[in-house]
Amino acid sequence: KFATGTFVGAGYEFGRFDSTTTGTTLKQDDWTLSVGQDIGAATVKLEYSSLGRLKGATAGTEDNYKAHQWALGVDYNLSKTTKVFSYYTKITNKSAQNANFANTSIYTSGVGTSSAALAAGVDPQAFGVGLKVAF
Repeated sequence: KFATGTFVGAGYEFGRFDSTTTGTTLKQDDWTLSVGQDIGAATVKLEYSSLGRLKGATAGTEDNYKAHQWALGVDYNLSKTTKVFSYYTKITNKSAQNANFANTSIYTSGVGTSSAALAAGVDPQAFGVGLKVAF
């Protein structure tokens, strides 16, 4: 975080799955960039994430497993211990990908069961508002 109230963040992750039954190795990486700005009692935040191609997938389909997400949020401090916040986020999945929200997933089939799933190619989006109180 800089003295101007601007902050930046970045992340990178690499995943690998080695199948012992088929001998196939799948690899995929993702990255995230975020930026924010304090403006008085408010903070505006923007984040972009990208999930890369699935290396090792069937020839010609690796790019179909890509996805990206962006999020825009605003926090407003009511006091030192209390803030209100709001955000909007959207995931755009390619035709074979079904990336979903981690904490509050969205499903297109099997809702309410342990086999609930988001269909490939569906683009979930969410809007939220909240209140945070730190004791």
